[in-house]
Parts: sequence; C-alpha cells; structure tokens
Amino acid sequence: MDALHSLATAWQAEPATQTVTVATTEAVVAFQQAAGLLLPADMTQYFLTVNGSNDQYDANFFAFYTLANLTSIQSKFADYHGVPKYSDLLYTFDQCGTCYVFADFMISLTAYAIQLHPEPSPTNTVYVVCGGVYKAIASSFSEFLELYVADSDKLYL
Repeated sequence: MDALHSLATAWQAEPATQTVTVATTEAVVAFQQAAGLLLPADMTQYFLTVNGSNDQYDANFFAFYTLANLTSIQSKFADYHGVPKYSDLLYTFDQCGTCYVFADFMISLTAYAIQLHPEPSPTNTVYVVCGGVYKAIASSFSEFLELYVADSDKLYL
C-alpha cells in the first residue's frame, strides 16, 4: 500500500496529525462484530498502521477518524440539522446504514464515507457527501488514499 506509506510519512511531518495509538486486531474484530459488516483489508491495515489523524486537521484541512470514531452515516447524521444539513442524506441516500464516515474536510463541509458489506466484496465504494448530496469517488479505500495523497480534484463536490 504505497498510498498508506505516503500518508503515514506525511502525517509524521505534521505535528497536528501525528498518529494516535494504532488500533488492535481485537478492536477491528469487535467493530466488525458490532456492525455486522466487514472492513476491507486496506482499511484494516490503515487502522492498524495510523488509526486516524488524532482528531486534528492536516495542512489541507482534512481530519481522519480513528476506528473508535468510525460511525455509519445513519448514526452520525440522524440529528444533524446544521449547515450543510446532513440529515437529508437519510432521505436521499439508500446506503446510509452501511456507509461509514471515516474523514471530513473543513470541519464537516464535506465528509467521506465507505460502503461496508457483511461478506468480503471486490469493491467498497467511497463517497464524498455534503448535506443531502453524495458522489462516488473511489472503488476502494486504497484508491481514496491515492486521491488524497495527490490532492485530487475528485475529492471535492
């Protein structure tokens, strides 16, 4: 996972995003059992290697969540009536229960969620969401990390 290595190296250079305690295999298993969904191998490796950006924003104003803060769109935004009005996703996006928010940009101007499945899947689509609007931007977590490391325009709505 070259993108994961690039991410870890970049975060080590930024005091604000130095990694927190990495997740354990036991924590990953516990998450999967509680959710009834599987984390893809690339995302599991991410949590075991860096586990988020310490709830801090990087130089480009992205924050990545720890495994402990990985939450479904349905749970995270059910009562969110601010701006953007993320609670609208519950009515516009059918995958709210299986898409889990793992990062945000500019204090939740947009958020990033990955679709998880109960069985291993060849794709785990990553979406950028804002209010009731969503767009698929990657077919895997690794592909998302590549976009992030390259600061691709695809990251933004």
